[in-house]
Amino acid sequence: MNKRLKFFFVNLGLVVLLTFLLFQFMNGIDNEYPTKMFGISILISIPIIYFQYPILNLKKNWIYKSLIFYLSMAIFLFIFGIVMAWDEKVGNNDAGTWLARFDSGLRMNLYGQIFGGFFAFIVISLTNFGFKNQLFEK
Repeated sequence: MNKRLKFFFVNLGLVVLLTFLLFQFMNGIDNEYPTKMFGISILISIPIIYFQYPILNLKKNWIYKSLIFYLSMAIFLFIFGIVMAWDEKVGNNDAGTWLARFDSGLRMNLYGQIFGGFFAFIVISLTNFGFKNQLFEK
């Protein structure tokens, strides 16, 4: 199996695991909302992980790679916020407007980093660093 495929499956597995754990904390009694959020988050993360790999291989510097992982997380959270508020009222913005979606993307980015995203970023970065010889081109 080539390194890009290994990278994809390792990181998708990490995202699935971390997202599942995070949404389990949100899941109340018979609450199906986190289940829908889980599926949507996985669908959003698939293209991000796929297109992340060539950008990560541009430089060998791990500060650069960490920045790419962080920016990928921020992009994921922003898109996730837009999708989750597609037909919702956000703040003073009317439901279904692009202003409400953009507002939700910004809020999801901020709160997502505070409540779990930064921890996930650390876990994903350290795992990729630990398996750097198996996941990245030399």
